[in-house]
Amino acid sequence: DLGHGFLRIAKGGRSTLVQLHHVNIDSYLNFMLVGNKSLVHSLLRDSGYNVPRFIEYRLSELDKADTFMNEVKGRCVVKPAAGSGGVGITTGVQGRKRLRQASLSAASSYNRQKLIIEEEIEGDSYRLLFLGGKLIDAVRRRRPSVVGNGTTTLRRLIDFENGERLGSGPSRSFTCLTADLDCRFRLEDNGLSLRSVPAAGETEIVKNVANQNAARDNIVVRGDVHPYFHRLGSRITTLFGVKLVGIDIMSRDISVPLTETGGVINELNIPPGLHYHELIANPEAKAEVAAQILDYILSDASLALASPHLPRSLGTGLN
Repeated sequence: DLGHGFLRIAKGGRSTLVQLHHVNIDSYLNFMLVGNKSLVHSLLRDSGYNVPRFIEYRLSELDKADTFMNEVKGRCVVKPAAGSGGVGITTGVQGRKRLRQASLSAASSYNRQKLIIEEEIEGDSYRLLFLGGKLIDAVRRRRPSVVGNGTTTLRRLIDFENGERLGSGPSRSFTCLTADLDCRFRLEDNGLSLRSVPAAGETEIVKNVANQNAARDNIVVRGDVHPYFHRLGSRITTLFGVKLVGIDIMSRDISVPLTETGGVINELNIPPGLHYHELIANPEAKAEVAAQILDYILSDASLALASPHLPRSLGTGLN
C-alpha cells in the first residue's frame, strides 16, 4: 500500500500500480477518445455498427434537440456529451418540458456545454468486458430497484437502501441511489411518485439508468453471449486501439446478434467499472476479472514495471 489510494502489485520480478479500478494499461488519450460519446457514436456508425440515432447540441439549442425528438417519435435519452458514469443521464424524455429539465441536468452535472440526445432503445443493458480483444466477462445489468414492505414510501425505501450500501456489511454497490430526474420520470411513467408505498415483497424499479444498481441486479451471462459479440468486441478493440474496454450493449437478447434484435452499442468505457463483475447475484459464475487483468499486465514487459523499487509508503520522505 503506497498510500493515497495507490497500490503496487508485484509478481515474478515485475510490478504495476493500481488505484481503485484504474490500471496502467491504456493511455490518457485512449481515455479521452472513448469518453467522447458523440465521437464514439460517429466512428462506430461510420464503421457499420449499430448505434442509436443521436445529435449533439448545446443548452442554447433546445429547438434543435426538440426537432430531433419529434423526428424520433418516441422516448429519448439526454446525457452529457463526455464523461458521466451515469451522472446527468435522463431517460424517458418526451415533450419540451422534460427536454428542458433533462438538458439542464446534463449540462450542470459536469459543467459541460455540449449534450447528446439519442433515441431510447428497448431492452436490457449488458456490460461486455474485453481484454486484449477477448471477452472475459459479460453481465446483464438490471435497473436499480427497492423492495417494499407495505408501509414505507419509495423515498424512505431509497434512503434505507443507501444506508445498507454505506453500512459495514458486505458490499452491495459502490454508489448510492439518487432520486434524480431519471428516477422521477421512471416513477411518473408508471403512475407512481416518491410518496408511493409498494406492497410488502413487491420489487419496484426506481430508475432506468443501470449505473446505480446493486449486486442483486447484476447477473453473469457469459455463456449466453452470441459469437457475434466476441467478433464485435475484437474489432472495436482494434478500431480504437485499446486493451481493456467495457462495451455497453442495449438489446432484448444477448444470445442474438444486434442485426436481428435492433439493439445497439450504447457506450464504450475506459476505465471500465470492474465492480459490475464482482458484485453479482450469481457469485458462483464470477470470472475473477481483476486477476485476469493483472496477469495480462504483468506478463507484458511493455506494460509492467521492472522489479519494484518504489518505497513501501509514499509519505513525507518524497515531499
